Amino acid sequence: MDQKALKLPIGVVLGKTLRQLHLAMQKRLNKELSVIDLTIEHLRLLKIISDNPGCDQNFLARSTQRGKSSMTRIIATMIDNGYLTKTSSQQDGRAKLIFVTDKGKTLAGNGIKILRNVTDELFGSNEEEIKVLIDLANKTIKKLK
Repeated sequence: MDQKALKLPIGVVLGKTLRQLHLAMQKRLNKELSVIDLTIEHLRLLKIISDNPGCDQNFLARSTQRGKSSMTRIIATMIDNGYLTKTSSQQDGRAKLIFVTDKGKTLAGNGIKILRNVTDELFGSNEEEIKVLIDLANKTIKKLK
């Protein structure tokens, strides 16, 4: 059988490679963040809420592409740890607005410093190459939607 006939299309190989990169980076980042008792997912939520103070749980579920029940558990854990607060909306007492606490802001700042150190270690000063890869990935994502 001809070996060229069995060769996977480059797009499939790229998808597999990017998935492996994503999983390996996520594992490494979570390992580094564990020193300050934080996960990449929690850091991402802290960043989203910091950028959108007073957002609600539905917004967070959409922003992270997670289910509402999963988001409920994550938010409850982060509230228990003192990283977030939840208050009732003045317009609608049933609606709960979520904010990052000072403790959460400090933790997020420390987490971002760790991410910068890991990113610098992994990619060095090849920022232009990374931007090209990001642009290619974003174009592909747009075509897939």
